[in-house]
Amino acid sequence: MLKSKFCDKEEEQFVALIKNEIEKEVGEKHWIITKDISILRDVLYKNFAAKADIAESKSDMIKCMFIFVFSSSLLTIVSIL
Repeated sequence: MLKSKFCDKEEEQFVALIKNEIEKEVGEKHWIITKDISILRDVLYKNFAAKADIAESKSDMIKCMFIFVFSSSLLTIVSIL
């Protein structure tokens, strides 16, 4: 198709120009996607708890449950007496 409009040298230059433009666009899109993934990763790490946070929350919850059960038991014993 190109041979009817261009000579061999012009055809090669045209194809090279299109190839360079495609590579440029793909490179720009790759950079944008990589940057967006990096931002998303930072947001996820900031907003989700780490294993240490979960372990600390678990121990705090156990302490609170122990205090609740102990105080409930104490209230029940005092109210019976």
